[in-house]
Amino acid sequence: MKQYGIKTSERTLKRRFQQWGLPPIIIHLDEEEEEAIRNKLEIYITRDCHTDQEALQHLLKDGHQVTLWHVQKLRKNLGYRRWRRQAENQELQEYIEQLIRYGLDYAGLRSYGRDLVYTWLRRHHHLYAR
Repeated sequence: MKQYGIKTSERTLKRRFQQWGLPPIIIHLDEEEEEAIRNKLEIYITRDCHTDQEALQHLLKDGHQVTLWHVQKLRKNLGYRRWRRQAENQELQEYIEQLIRYGLDYAGLRSYGRDLVYTWLRRHHHLYAR
């Protein structure tokens, strides 16, 4: 569709394929590729602080045949969730406060702005919603 200059979302194409009776395209990942994607995804999330969509774009540039659903599934399997339950939020809040206290005392967080604090947390494998 890009070659003709027509803007169409992936969702629209899937819906049209279903209406026309065409079989859906299913992408299966083998274990080696899934492990490679999992390793890259962990780096994209923790070190580079990418969202699912940004991580997907990087994986596609690297030549992996993967969809946003695969990225979200692998992220959840790695234990990085975007949303948490209320009870988990309170525990996480206390834990993050302890980490920030430690960072203020020993890791030089006093000079960091808010965004750099979030980046510091993610680089230490602690996802925390802004």
